[in-house]
Amino acid sequence: MKTLTSISGAVCLALLACGKVSGPAPCDPLECDGLFNRFDAGPMQGQPIDAGARDGGHDGGGLDGGTDAGLPCTQGLLQNGSFECGLNGWQILQGTARVADAGAIEGRYAVEVTADSLGQARLNSVSPIAIDDATTLCVAAKVQGTVTKVRLEVLRSPDNWSVGFTSPVTSSWVSLPPSKLAVEVPRNSQVWVVVRAVDAAAGQQLWVDDLVMEEGANGHCP
Repeated sequence: MKTLTSISGAVCLALLACGKVSGPAPCDPLECDGLFNRFDAGPMQGQPIDAGARDGGHDGGGLDGGTDAGLPCTQGLLQNGSFECGLNGWQILQGTARVADAGAIEGRYAVEVTADSLGQARLNSVSPIAIDDATTLCVAAKVQGTVTKVRLEVLRSPDNWSVGFTSPVTSSWVSLPPSKLAVEVPRNSQVWVVVRAVDAAAGQQLWVDDLVMEEGANGHCP
């Protein structure tokens, strides 16, 4: 039986992977980002979703509890993938972010990431997930915004490997990919998730919601 355990605390896999530290450390994956061998499953066109009318929003960065719309803070293997608990479990490495209730696709809240002066916007999961036994992980997200493109990646340690896809973004929610991305993970690995804008301009926005990571059935994703 496969055992998947979410590790609490900010353990920086990138720093561990490149040998800069030998234990828990403040997480700054940008320091070792270039060392990952990347495999691209895209570009892929997202599947449009009817999210209904967008109504007014507010800054929700300090939300607590995560019980709005009945959604827990942890769904599947990812902590707070629907941002019902504010930004708990996530960190903004580039750009700025707020959690708001302006037309979220899942639950009440979504995260809005605004690109910095260099056109960079990046959202990282803080707590890596430890994989005891080899398995297939199924990963997906829902996005919209004014940025041109977005990339969803799963980074894996200790072998410095990643897989992801890049897709256009529209002003309507799209599911990326239309069926979940299948990520093969060997035993004794750790993984975390990155969502980042591609070819964006300063001030452009990326909305993210309903990030999911689940274990596939018999090596396949629905």
